[in-house]
Amino acid sequence: MDNLKFPLFITWSITSNCNLRCKHCFRDEYECNDLDKETIDQFTDLFINKKVNRIILTGGEPLKSENLFYIAEKLCGKIKLGIATNGTLLNEEIIERLTNYKIKDFQISLDGATEYYNDFIRGHGIYKKVIENIKLLKKHNCNITIAMTVNSFNYDDILNNSLNLLNELGLKKLRIEYYIPINKNKYFDSISLEKMTFLEEKLTKEKKDIKVQLPSFDNNIGCGAGIYNCVLNSDLTISPCDLLTHKYRSPKITNIDLFQKYWLEDENFIEWRQKMLCLSCDKKYKCLALEETIND
Repeated sequence: MDNLKFPLFITWSITSNCNLRCKHCFRDEYECNDLDKETIDQFTDLFINKKVNRIILTGGEPLKSENLFYIAEKLCGKIKLGIATNGTLLNEEIIERLTNYKIKDFQISLDGATEYYNDFIRGHGIYKKVIENIKLLKKHNCNITIAMTVNSFNYDDILNNSLNLLNELGLKKLRIEYYIPINKNKYFDSISLEKMTFLEEKLTKEKKDIKVQLPSFDNNIGCGAGIYNCVLNSDLTISPCDLLTHKYRSPKITNIDLFQKYWLEDENFIEWRQKMLCLSCDKKYKCLALEETIND
């Protein structure tokens, strides 16, 4: 399993700032550490020169970053862009500006298929606001993926109601993410892998016209974490995937040349790839990031 000399797909956390305080969030601080434009120029030029295929802008909440539109302008037409957002700060003007920069792919977070479950986790009034903004995105012909983090509290709601919600909104893409108990959450726990498997089977079999993306527990392809996928964290460290940002981080990239050096040579990435190589011997892939985090 040979990694690329440079990542093909990058998730870029452009800020740690966020307007929500979700109960499952692993963050303890929400300080704003937006980059200066000179640093942004170095990274965007690097990604363009290295022919990165796709970049997902995230946070924190990317719409809280003062640099969002600057980054979008720099990369417009050069690298395919998407945004992962909580959806609360979108409006007609912002959507028009983003689509003018050729951003049409939006991942919107909801942590319940119904208002009660989502708003218990994300805050009062969030569900209705996000649903309104999803309809605005549809008006602009954007590609929308709903992302739900499943836990012991919202499991039954997602199991029984998530496909109905997508049907009502006219959406075709659902991403299910696993709750990782990194923070000291007193409200709910992670679910068992058996329950996750049952959820996967029910959602994928019940509606053939809806694409359901879940953590890869057992397949022949894998997710590409640290092989061709990379996360650039808001503190300018890099990680193999977003499930591993608390555990596998390179040193801070203080010089732009260090990005590729850490990608190829950092001991955290080497350790991770060795584990992935061991799993590939029998041509099977399991979400080792998920298993490691659960067992921490």
